[in-house]
Amino acid sequence: MPFNIPTVNTANISFGPAILKVSEWVGAVGDTPTGDIGSITEDGATVEMVADKRYVAQGNPRLNIFAFTQVQSVTLSITGIEWNFRNFKRAIGSGVSDIVSPTHTFGFGGDPAVIELGLKLEHTMPNTNVITIDIWKAVSESGTSLPFGQDEHQFEYKFTALYSLKDWGGSDLLANQYLMKMSRTT
Repeated sequence: MPFNIPTVNTANISFGPAILKVSEWVGAVGDTPTGDIGSITEDGATVEMVADKRYVAQGNPRLNIFAFTQVQSVTLSITGIEWNFRNFKRAIGSGVSDIVSPTHTFGFGGDPAVIELGLKLEHTMPNTNVITIDIWKAVSESGTSLPFGQDEHQFEYKFTALYSLKDWGGSDLLANQYLMKMSRTT
């Protein structure tokens, strides 16, 4: 008999990628993201939630007696494999993407304004539950690279959440949901 086998709920186990939907913010409230970024690599997407703590220590030797959060952040990283100029614009945070058949163009340089985005990551689990992560407002972290190599071309995108008082429907957010909200629909 094996040792150290925990209680397992297989309904909580999942695998596979997710779909990233994106919309650009216009005005005071963004639109619910509906258009996805297209094909992604096998690595899928990664959402990183960080709460940097400040510790108060007292005594000799000094022992931590209290902690509070000084910085909270959320980032979403994903790698696409489609030559999509709108995605490049979003990944850089500025630029111009035009589609005039049969030519698609992308221009970049000279605009200090940063495009704000709404991000919705959706993942369907094997038991058909859906994990949804809503990042109300985000900007690109830095940019992307355009690789030309033997394998499929991969474009890395990374976005950082910004503070938002409203969700995409214009409703006030709770104080603990200003950056994102994760839900699981069963």
